Amino acid sequence: MIMDSIRTAFAIEVQGAWAVIINGGLLVSLAMAASVTVDRLVALRLRAQTDTGAFLTQVQKLVLSGDVPRAASMCAAAPMVAVAQVARAGLSRADQGPSAVQDALVQASAEVLRPLRRRLSWFAGMARVAALLTLAGTSLGAWHMLEAMKLTEDTGRLGALSAATAGTTVAASIGLLTIVLSLGGKVAFTRLLARISTDVETTSAKVLALLASRSPQARA
Repeated sequence: MIMDSIRTAFAIEVQGAWAVIINGGLLVSLAMAASVTVDRLVALRLRAQTDTGAFLTQVQKLVLSGDVPRAASMCAAAPMVAVAQVARAGLSRADQGPSAVQDALVQASAEVLRPLRRRLSWFAGMARVAALLTLAGTSLGAWHMLEAMKLTEDTGRLGALSAATAGTTVAASIGLLTIVLSLGGKVAFTRLLARISTDVETTSAKVLALLASRSPQARA
């Protein structure tokens, strides 16, 4: 009887310890996934907040009318928008020839896209960590359930089983949420980044073609 009581107390205490460690790690992973998701969402949405087609149409009208400075000023009015930053870089070199314009566009495109790729690789890592912690938590929970079943004292067995079940359920729930958030965020942001990259490439090609088509008198 005394040995059963000691075994019961030990089982519940160990169960509580691993639950705190595993679930604490999972909560940290979930918080990181949520933080990175919000950070990337804000960063990419700010860079993509424009209709690229309409924007390029406005730039084209101004450039063809010979008002390149006004086109550059329009781009400067949207410093957080990726395509506006790239177009402005090219327009600012309009009088230096196609080679200088192309160099400016390439450099601006790289500078705009580089910070947007930051921390995107974290999503897969966070999903892997969450999966490992979830596996550890559910495995330990199952082991403690088996240990609890060996207890002969009814009250102790029910207490140990309850603790093991609760810890396993919490670990599985938090882990699954973290994995879904991480992988879902990676897919969504990869697609958004691809769209921004395409818009930047389109803008570079359009600005280069517009400035190259101007007459020598217009460049002077």
